[in-house]
Amino acid sequence: MFETIAAGLGSILGGGLTGLIGAGLTSWTELKKQDSLFRHDEKMAELDQAMTKLEIQGRLKIAETESQALQEIAASDVLQKSFDADRAQYATGRTAANSKWFVWVDVIRGLVRPTLTIYMMLVVTLIYLQIMHLVGGIEGMSTNQATGMLAGVIDSLLYITTTIVLWWFGSRTKGGVKT
Repeated sequence: MFETIAAGLGSILGGGLTGLIGAGLTSWTELKKQDSLFRHDEKMAELDQAMTKLEIQGRLKIAETESQALQEIAASDVLQKSFDADRAQYATGRTAANSKWFVWVDVIRGLVRPTLTIYMMLVVTLIYLQIMHLVGGIEGMSTNQATGMLAGVIDSLLYITTTIVLWWFGSRTKGGVKT
């Protein structure tokens, strides 16, 4: 009888131990599964965040590009209005027939740009000559001073000349005839 009780107790203890081990393994497996799902969700959230960040960067880049395009369009409109104002004539149609003063207004308007061009070139040349006279010519300066002054005058002449020529020819119509 003792053997039967011992066998029953052994079966109960063995079955209980096996059940506990099985429950432990099931819990451990579920925990690993939950951990894996959590890591997966976390990684997906990181990827979603990175995707959102890229989308925002793309939208910002598009907005910057559109803003630059609008600025260029506005600058182009301003320049075109400047050209249009430069082309305006007062002596047209009946106005010209009624008053020759409008013809003189057009002549004076037409002479403003070439007169300013010549004037600015003369001013820079006179400044150069005056500086040379004040320092006693090239001989009165050190090599560094002469080189620096010459570079400054050349930069000024290039800047003024480029500005004048590009504005002068840039405001002309493609056919060479002003309307």
